[in-house]
Amino acid sequence: MKYFCTNDERHGSCYHELQIGRWDGTHWRDGSLFIHDDVLTATGLGKLLTQCLPHYAYYGPTVITVAEWQNICQTAARQGGKLPAVIAEADIWLRQNLGTADEFMLLGI
Repeated sequence: MKYFCTNDERHGSCYHELQIGRWDGTHWRDGSLFIHDDVLTATGLGKLLTQCLPHYAYYGPTVITVAEWQNICQTAARQGGKLPAVIAEADIWLRQNLGTADEFMLLGI
């Protein structure tokens, strides 16, 4: 992966974590997907999340529904730059792991 990493590949704690299902208070799950804060900023993903999710919590947990994710995907495609590639990488992981869940969590740093 170019933009995201697994828990084993993570170095330090300046990461945002994608978790399947509702947050139970735990961080750094082995099945999660991580993006470094610098990458989130440099690619414009942080700005996109703020634009698409009025409830986005940079420093806390944010629930993202499948419908909201679809809007994020569409908005990224329209905006271009690195965003479509970043979103595509996360989307592959979500499709492999979301199953029948209708939401996932993004945990801020």
